[in-house]
Amino acid sequence: MNFIPTSRNQSWSILPLVLCFLALSCSTDQIPETLSANREVSKNEREYQAVWGIDGIDFLEATLVYHGKTPDSPSENLDSFDQQKHNADFYSYTLRNLTDLPIEISSAHFFSEKGKREINKKSSYITKKWGTNLLKPGQTITRRNLWVWANTSHNRLIITYQAEFLNSPNKSSIERLAEKVEESSGASLMFPFQVILKFLR
Repeated sequence: MNFIPTSRNQSWSILPLVLCFLALSCSTDQIPETLSANREVSKNEREYQAVWGIDGIDFLEATLVYHGKTPDSPSENLDSFDQQKHNADFYSYTLRNLTDLPIEISSAHFFSEKGKREINKKSSYITKKWGTNLLKPGQTITRRNLWVWANTSHNRLIITYQAEFLNSPNKSSIERLAEKVEESSGASLMFPFQVILKFLR
């Protein structure tokens, strides 16, 4: 996976989450590319912890926890959930910035394999659901009550986030990351990360 530099008029400021996704070709008959984390440890069929980054440099730790067939209490982030209609599985997703630079999550692409349904969301949606779209150095944030459903026996919801390091007056103490930043010549460093929610009846 390679860094994708994008030019910005602003000076170097590094903002929240490790998530910039590659421009995906998202047609309704094409499943998004499955991205590979630096490493991943599965707890069971639904839960795992992954570390995302580039060229072996760790940027972001992501932990997916399964909560069962009912929402985690208190019930929030459920504006589109209909208990009468949706037989769903519920998850929480926690992100931790492993760097000493801020990471910004700029967008999210949702793809449901059953029905090939897809939705693109911008940073304002991420801020609403997560409480922020910025991960400060070492900060942890959690998105509660992510859910996936289907009328069939199984489904997968693939969420691809796009993240970037924004301008910052500080130089990273992580030598290889500092080198990447310097090589970008002032452009933002962007990278994608992904979570897959499984529905099993």
